[in-house]
Amino acid sequence: MQILSARSACSMAWLRKRRGWVCGYLTPYLWGLGEYGRALETGRIALDTAVAERDTALEVIANRYLGHVHYAVGDYSQAVQQLQTSLNSLEDEVIRQHFHLPYKSSIATGAWLASSLAELGRFTEAIDFARRGVAEAEVAGHAYSVTETCLLSGRRLEHR
Repeated sequence: MQILSARSACSMAWLRKRRGWVCGYLTPYLWGLGEYGRALETGRIALDTAVAERDTALEVIANRYLGHVHYAVGDYSQAVQQLQTSLNSLEDEVIRQHFHLPYKSSIATGAWLASSLAELGRFTEAIDFARRGVAEAEVAGHAYSVTETCLLSGRRLEHR
């Protein structure tokens, strides 16, 4: 009976973690559709799962995509908080991961953070994040990340 209980517990833990990852990747999909309420819901499920399972990679993604959704609805202060938390979660061994994405997560998150800061009128901080992102992407030789950082940051900073 104990073996069955242990197997069941392992299965449930696996399902919880899997649900968190599904919600983590569903969040940007819903954001792209303009389904912001549902995107916030799936993002929060992903974040809660990440914290409960101590899954740093999922925490990084959940905070980042929640930042996108808050940005989209004009809640720039909350976007800054989520994006900054995402960057702070990036540990040395995690920071270089792409998380199955076509860009470096740390650079893209910094670009979104720069855009959010610019929307709040915090231009000095925004420019600093944008410059760091471009420099990091150039050192990494990652053209897509350079492009995304320049586009995201440039569009917002032109309002300055």
